[in-house]
Amino acid sequence: AFSENFPDLEPSRQVFSIDDRVMTCAGGVAAADMMLKLISDRFGAELGQEVMNMCLLTQRRDEADSQTSSLATRLGTRHDKLLQAAAYLEARIEEELDLDGCAAHLNLSRRQIERLFNRYLGITPVRYMNDLRLARGRALLAETDMKVTDVAVACGYASTSHFSKSFRKKYGVSPYRFSHFGG
Repeated sequence: AFSENFPDLEPSRQVFSIDDRVMTCAGGVAAADMMLKLISDRFGAELGQEVMNMCLLTQRRDEADSQTSSLATRLGTRHDKLLQAAAYLEARIEEELDLDGCAAHLNLSRRQIERLFNRYLGITPVRYMNDLRLARGRALLAETDMKVTDVAVACGYASTSHFSKSFRKKYGVSPYRFSHFGG
């Protein structure tokens, strides 16, 4: 959603960033991570640990940590070829699904990719891609002022009606209603 709103900026994947004059974070618990870093740097690690305990936090992420979980964590597997296939598809979310291109890129057959998705995720690559697109669409509708038509295109749908039907089937509400009334 950030990239859609600010196409000329390159977003950081860091959980927070502190420089001479500006501090920024991903939000949520990332704000606590950033404050704990500032407290620890200024007043010492011991006070930082005390504040962390008072806030009932079990760990503090470092500035360099990624704000999103890894693909392996999200998918619940460390199978290298599956992770490569999923990353390939995620990078092409706006494009038409090309399993043959993915297979060629990974030096696998289309059938091998289908088996990997089925075995480790319990779904087909087509379903995986549709779920990705719908999740991205939902995020764009919730976090931007984009029109449903523009969201459909940004998520790789050839038609707004197909996006709307798929969205309603998955989330039980039309994308228009979701974007205007929050579901």
